[in-house]
Amino acid sequence: MTASKLGLKFDDLGRVRVVDEDTAVATNELHEQSNELLENIVKYQKIVEDLVSVSETLAAQVEKEKLLALQASIKLQHEVEHRELMKHQLQIQALEKQAELERMNAEYHNLQRVEQEQQDIMDQLAADLLVPSYT
Repeated sequence: MTASKLGLKFDDLGRVRVVDEDTAVATNELHEQSNELLENIVKYQKIVEDLVSVSETLAAQVEKEKLLALQASIKLQHEVEHRELMKHQLQIQALEKQAELERMNAEYHNLQRVEQEQQDIMDQLAADLLVPSYT
């Protein structure tokens, strides 16, 4: 059997080949392209992993900021409610003080009236004592 019947070929350097030179070259080129593609896929995978990592970090920061914002909102709402309560209590105290002032003014006017009546009685008694009675 001859080499050509067995499918053996010889290249330019005299090496034995199972396939012809064009097929071998195409196979080598395909192998190199496959290796390049694999390298690119590995690079792409690394880039994707980095992006996912950055995205997860940013998502965690966003969640943290959302919680802080929610906490601040709740605190602000509590402060607003507290101020409303204090305002209401101060309004009640003002009304109570106003009522007490009105009561004290009324009592003061009554005492002035009583004082005037007593002064009138004392003036009348003094006048009666100074004027001799001839009966």
